Amino acid sequence: MEPHFLSRYKYLLICVIPNIMILFGYYDNYIKDENGIILFKKVDGAESAYTDLTKYLVDTKNCRIPDIDPLNSDVWPYYKKQDYVHCRNLDLLTYVDRVDDYIFLKINYSVIDAYSAYPVSCCYSNVTRGKGSDADDTISFSECEFFEDSTEVTSDLIKVTCGTEYGEVYSNVHGIVRENEETKIKREADKDYSVLLIGIDTMSQLNLMRTMPKTYRFLEKNNWVNLRGYNKIDDNTFPNLMAILSGMNLSQVHTICNPEKNFLDSCDIIWNRFRQFDYVTSYAEDESQLNTFSYLMKGFNNTPTDFYFRPYFLAAETLTVVTQYLASYCTGPETSGERILGLIKDFCEVFVDKLKFGLFWMNTFSHNNINTASGMDDVFEDFLEDVMTSRASDNTIIVFFSDHGFRFGKIRYTYSGWLEERLPFIYIWVPKSFRNRYPESYNNLKLNSERLTTPYDLYMTLQDILYRSDNSYKIQPSLACPKCKSLFQRIDEDRSCDDAAISQHLCTCMGHFYIDPNSRIVKKATYFALDKLRSTVNSFFDGPRMCATYDLKHIISSGITETFYNKKHESVNYLLIVFETFPKAVFEATVSISYQNFIPLFTLQGIISRVDRYGNTSACVTDPILRKYCHCDGFYTKIKKTVDILFNN
Repeated sequence: MEPHFLSRYKYLLICVIPNIMILFGYYDNYIKDENGIILFKKVDGAESAYTDLTKYLVDTKNCRIPDIDPLNSDVWPYYKKQDYVHCRNLDLLTYVDRVDDYIFLKINYSVIDAYSAYPVSCCYSNVTRGKGSDADDTISFSECEFFEDSTEVTSDLIKVTCGTEYGEVYSNVHGIVRENEETKIKREADKDYSVLLIGIDTMSQLNLMRTMPKTYRFLEKNNWVNLRGYNKIDDNTFPNLMAILSGMNLSQVHTICNPEKNFLDSCDIIWNRFRQFDYVTSYAEDESQLNTFSYLMKGFNNTPTDFYFRPYFLAAETLTVVTQYLASYCTGPETSGERILGLIKDFCEVFVDKLKFGLFWMNTFSHNNINTASGMDDVFEDFLEDVMTSRASDNTIIVFFSDHGFRFGKIRYTYSGWLEERLPFIYIWVPKSFRNRYPESYNNLKLNSERLTTPYDLYMTLQDILYRSDNSYKIQPSLACPKCKSLFQRIDEDRSCDDAAISQHLCTCMGHFYIDPNSRIVKKATYFALDKLRSTVNSFFDGPRMCATYDLKHIISSGITETFYNKKHESVNYLLIVFETFPKAVFEATVSISYQNFIPLFTLQGIISRVDRYGNTSACVTDPILRKYCHCDGFYTKIKKTVDILFNN
């Protein structure tokens, strides 16, 4: 297999950008819009990943991040456009209508005959969040009340069921955003700004361009600011979102909040501060099993925001679920992702004149497969057009972003996969009135779009917005990154990953040259990383072990950085190594090499990444960190017994 960390001298061709002919031959593989305009074109299928080394996303003193083509030849084999998957063939049979302060559930009689030739009757149940220690994971339903044509509803969450004497023909769940006694006294927007965080899980900058080209072009054409050097700070969703919401790294979150043992209610999450300063707050996330704050954690005891939609998605998942790559793509007659988009529109419309803070997060069409988001491209283009033509765009700073790129599978063994896993997309919409009122702040944001940025900077930005709305708010430095600052302030030109609290393992500022995986230094560094991996697994157990001991199977690929000198004036290189073990697992580690009396000294940089899908092979443990590294001993024992039988026979 061709190693994926290739010498920069092998990059021979320029990047292919929309509507520009490449200089050399190419296959007829394009991504086009509905008018046949070429958005991206595949580079000639040579073995290496071509890029133009005169082009960088960030090109500053201590950081140079390559600007590579979204359809590099190393990633092209993994790209396949997918069509939109419909969850229903008919229009919805029920809908919610607003008349002043009243909410009505109505039957759409124009389509009722399409559902059944027999008489159809409908009833609805109020859905209530659970109580006690499992409040975040349970819901209850009231007795189903029959209604005809229309009925007023007072609950914020209802389930409706319609059927004939022969059985059910339709069911759905409606989440209702409405004014209540608490929100009526919230602050008016006036000249201050609301905040919307709209996230798509597992979506790199390159994969947004590749799978959602219409959405990408819309953002680029409509003055959304693209933070091209936005680098993740940890492995998966929880730490990267908590960096934005709390300014803490994973270690600090575990020390201060202890989410595996305690509810997160007492954790200092920034929506609490917005709520304290009379913003209307909201949080919604699809796919309840993958929920950022509940997966292998206790979640929340009390509702953390004014509008908390976890019960809504728990109720939606009681409907007929159609999975797509193991995710709940369809929940009843609607896609889970579009349910989120509907909630965003309702939240913005109902509270258009109020200050508001909302986090809306989507997993179901992006988390488990690198291509499935392509089916949602038209949906998101239409959604963004609706947002831009609504009043929300006049007084709301909108962050459209992701947490990281694709983390698992063979694409991660490629150069492109290595880079884009660390570079999630992020676009920021700044209203025209803000640009006019704070021109220097907006110019700083645009300048920062070509500098190294992190989730900690976004945390500082949220505080900046809150301070601008009320000068009594005291901005607090990020615990994890004291040097990080608001994106409306100028980030230092000489910023390094160390300055931004990004570990070398996740840092994209230093490229890698190819180095032979069979070389002596690579093998030594790999065994060093393997020992660290074993120690990490062992550290979780005081008593009997549940995880097998890993042995090295082979080194898949390796790369090395240019030599630099540390603060002690010692020469240092970084090795990035991808290796496979037995029992079967694939890991990626960064190991620094320094020398003392010509003897190499190794140091592990940051975390060891798990880059293959481990599924339920770690189901015997519950710790979220250990699950990435453990291969439950029972699986190992079965394999070992099989091998022994084969050899004994």
